[in-house]
Amino acid sequence: MAELPKICYVKRRYDCPEITEGIDAIVVTELNRIFEGLTPQRGARIGICAGSRGIANLQKITLAAVEGCRALGLDPVILPAMGSHGGATAAGQTEMLADPTIGIDEASMGCAVDARMDTFVVDGPTEFPIHWSVAARECDHVLVINRVKPHTEIFGRPAASDMGMEVDQFTHSGVLKMLAVGLGKQLGAQTYHQQIPSKFGLGGAIMLGAKHLVERYGCGQDNKVVGGLAIVENSLDRTAKIEAIPFDASAPQEAFERELELLAMAQSWMPQLPSAELDVLWIQQMGKRISGTGMDTNVLNRNPYGYRAGERWREEGGSIFSVVCSSLQSSSHGNAHGMGLADFITKRLESVIHYEATQVNSLTAFSPLLCSRPPVMLNDREAILAAINAGPAVGGKSPAFSGILDTLHPGEAFVSEAVLQQLDANAFEFPMGQDLVDMPFDADGYLNVEWR
Repeated sequence: MAELPKICYVKRRYDCPEITEGIDAIVVTELNRIFEGLTPQRGARIGICAGSRGIANLQKITLAAVEGCRALGLDPVILPAMGSHGGATAAGQTEMLADPTIGIDEASMGCAVDARMDTFVVDGPTEFPIHWSVAARECDHVLVINRVKPHTEIFGRPAASDMGMEVDQFTHSGVLKMLAVGLGKQLGAQTYHQQIPSKFGLGGAIMLGAKHLVERYGCGQDNKVVGGLAIVENSLDRTAKIEAIPFDASAPQEAFERELELLAMAQSWMPQLPSAELDVLWIQQMGKRISGTGMDTNVLNRNPYGYRAGERWREEGGSIFSVVCSSLQSSSHGNAHGMGLADFITKRLESVIHYEATQVNSLTAFSPLLCSRPPVMLNDREAILAAINAGPAVGGKSPAFSGILDTLHPGEAFVSEAVLQQLDANAFEFPMGQDLVDMPFDADGYLNVEWR
């Protein structure tokens, strides 16, 4: 039986931009860009969309948008735009937005929250129904706010003949996906994910839905969906860019092209694990604030529709033989969608799972694997030992081990000697020196880690 390795704390060095002040002014400037050339009627109702992700400064950005819209003479209302999250109920989605980690509610925004889950089917020439929010339809205008980043379940390239426009790749997470899937509510999210085995795939279905909504409701046509405020975060999960993307009904391709340019920027700033090749990765927490799949598949390089231990989802990515997940964020309210990406979980995590909410999310996402429960171990110590002894390090080999807070922060980690020896010292900081120490377990056998 293998033993637990000693560990060393490391932090990857990043050089990336960050907006540290003036967020309110930037939002107002970008909002004015969206409304340039439009003459909204005074008192017109505008739905401002907010999702369930843990986005830096989201409360501040959303409040600035609310106040900016008021300055334009509009009457704002918050529309939760998160598909089937929150157990696919109005109360659940309202609760998710109000959680202190997001902080968007009537009191903080100074306006109503309309979380109705009702949808209707948008008229138009599509090969599948486009469900869209009744609450959004009843608004005079709709503004979406979302972070642009690589999606956990979208891959491949679109065919121009299927999309009706020439683009280099599918749209991922961003304002256009929120327009289609977020405001599609549970029925919409389910319908888009049901296209996964079709010729469109998830990325193509979302692109078609968003394109049709821009053509049907965008500026120059209905003037309802006026545009989006796109947020790009840097390697440290901090706000690096806020940019308006207008939705022009006569030229929908422009919105897709700009969002894809922002996606490339976000991809270039994606944080990385200390090593691409690991025997065991311990993750302290998973959750909906971190990723749609609880743990980011792009960081793990695991296929959300099925994988084998150590298998690479994308050839250019790394390989992790075993993943251990220790806990579920309380802000997920028991939704453990994505736990199936782990090979072992702890009793602490298992004890707070809301199985019904988890299954609704996973089945809506057409990925039942992600609600499959891995083996449940008593604590971190037992889970890590099980992972080591079930992997290639068994038999005396020193395991390549890394431990991280979550997949939003993979560059800050505890690593074993086998990983430490591979690191480029110029690319990392060693805040506690390079001495190897015993894993700091508490009395219950859980790692007691101080992240810096």
